[in-house]
Amino acid sequence: MFYTTSVASNEGDVLMVQMKSGDLYKFHLSERPVVTFYPDGMKIVSSDFSAEYKNVQKIYFEEYTTDVSLPIDNQAKTVSFTYLDGQTVQIDGLKEHATIRVYALDGKSMPLHVDQQSNCVKLSLAAYPKGIYVIRCNKHSFKVTKR
Repeated sequence: MFYTTSVASNEGDVLMVQMKSGDLYKFHLSERPVVTFYPDGMKIVSSDFSAEYKNVQKIYFEEYTTDVSLPIDNQAKTVSFTYLDGQTVQIDGLKEHATIRVYALDGKSMPLHVDQQSNCVKLSLAAYPKGIYVIRCNKHSFKVTKR
């Protein structure tokens, strides 16, 4: 048995996924996602993004602000994914030496076009054809749709 819901949010809100391990994932989405709950996890889907998680403690929306930053110790367990312009994915909060890979749906490894600054990575999808891609960052993965 599973339950599906379209989660209401205000424009500019950030979807927060709090894991039982304490890890926190932030998703800056351009539209309201559909969340499907399963007995052992959940799946989040919007038109340009999808992710599946197990061991979720809670999900919620938080108002997005750019003028307040968290103390460094709180940022350590926060990973933020932002699909900026339909061609660039920004990943914040990765630990140093994070391994990033991009795969097409057929499993083919794609060449990386990465701009990395401290704990922020910008991954360009501009050279890729339209389609769905899986981005893996260490143990985390999510899908994006390039239109």
